[in-house]
Amino acid sequence: MIKTIDLDSPAASEAFEEANGRANTFTLGVDDAKRIAESVCRQLDNAGLAASNRKGVEVYVRSGGPSGSSYNHAANGTEFKLLWRGGRFQIVAGSVGRVSVYPTNPKVRRVTLNEAQAEIVRNAAVRPFPIAAAAAPSKLVSSQTEANDHRPI
Repeated sequence: MIKTIDLDSPAASEAFEEANGRANTFTLGVDDAKRIAESVCRQLDNAGLAASNRKGVEVYVRSGGPSGSSYNHAANGTEFKLLWRGGRFQIVAGSVGRVSVYPTNPKVRRVTLNEAQAEIVRNAAVRPFPIAAAAAPSKLVSSQTEANDHRPI
C-alpha cells in the first residue's frame, strides 16, 4: 500500500523543507501543493469526474526552470506526487524531492486517470451534444443530389 501524507500535517511541510533546503527561487512548497490540489479538483469537477470516482487519481508536479536569458546552468527545483485518497489529495510519501530544472523548462502538472475515470470524463464531454444513431449507408442522401433524384448531380 502506498503511504501518503496529509497536506495539512507538519510532515508535509517538513518534506518540502527537507527537499528544498535553502533554495527558494524555483522550488515549490506545501502551500503550492495545496493550491495545485485545489486547482486539479476544480479541473476534475469541470470535467465531470465526481469526488466519489477519483480514487487513485495521481498528479505529478515539477517546478519550472529559469528563463533562458537569466541562467546558463540548472537550478534547484521541486517535484512531488499527489494521490487522491480519503476524499482529498495527499502527498505520496517519499515523492517530494529536489530536481534540476534547466533554463526554459516548463512547469509540469500531469494528471493520471485510470480507464474507468477516463471513460467518465469522455462521456461527460460529449453529453451536451445530441448524438444521433448512424443511418444505414443506403438511406444516406448526399448534399449533392436533387430532391427527387438520388443520383449525384
